[in-house]
Amino acid sequence: MKTGVQSTLRQIIRNLIMEDKASFVQELTGDPNWDEGATDYADVPYKGNKPIPHDQRTPRARKRGRNLKQVWAKHVDRDFVDSLVYIHWMNEDEVLPFLMSSEPPNKDELSCSAYVNGKLAAGHNMGRYGVIVTGHVTLLGNSMDAMYTGNRSVIDNTFPDMKNTSGVNKGVMAAEMDTYILGKDDFTGPKSQWDENEALIDNWEVVALFCDPKYLENMKKIRDDYEYETFNYLPIKHPGAYI
Repeated sequence: MKTGVQSTLRQIIRNLIMEDKASFVQELTGDPNWDEGATDYADVPYKGNKPIPHDQRTPRARKRGRNLKQVWAKHVDRDFVDSLVYIHWMNEDEVLPFLMSSEPPNKDELSCSAYVNGKLAAGHNMGRYGVIVTGHVTLLGNSMDAMYTGNRSVIDNTFPDMKNTSGVNKGVMAAEMDTYILGKDDFTGPKSQWDENEALIDNWEVVALFCDPKYLENMKKIRDDYEYETFNYLPIKHPGAYI
């Protein structure tokens, strides 16, 4: 009897998730600013689209992304996305400068990879050294290539006043609604080393450092230099750690 009840509950939950996904797709499809299949990042004709002039790409991406985030926020399972662990990746020589410029509050949206707690993986095509951050998730998708949120410095140069007000908010230069994660059933995790998932995090704070154990001594040196400069201590986590 208990098994039957559990099975029924699982089916009800599954149906609710499917209905929410359908509502997300329907609302996004009805948005005049959503142009499914767009590839604004391409410099040559791609997937039937003509190249977009460079000076138009960031404004278009921000407008598309602003509406997308509003729709996504209405339908996402907030408890699920808040249960994930978020890592921002970079190269070794970038870590200390990043930490020194990352004292909260941080209003610029940060691109991260999302992981199930306890299943953190080492390495990324953006670098082998990571910082674990907490904050408010504004968007999450299975493929960064299907989002193409771009570089913060490019956005900052296009909208120089944004950094001093709301912070640098990212958009999306690609439009593929299937990539967006609303709950556990949508989350496939990082697909490969070359096409990871991507999350945008706002109001973030660094809470730990992350690396493969073979880079531990290098990361310790970075951690110690940061602690010497700021008197802030950050723990170093490794693959498989539970945060």
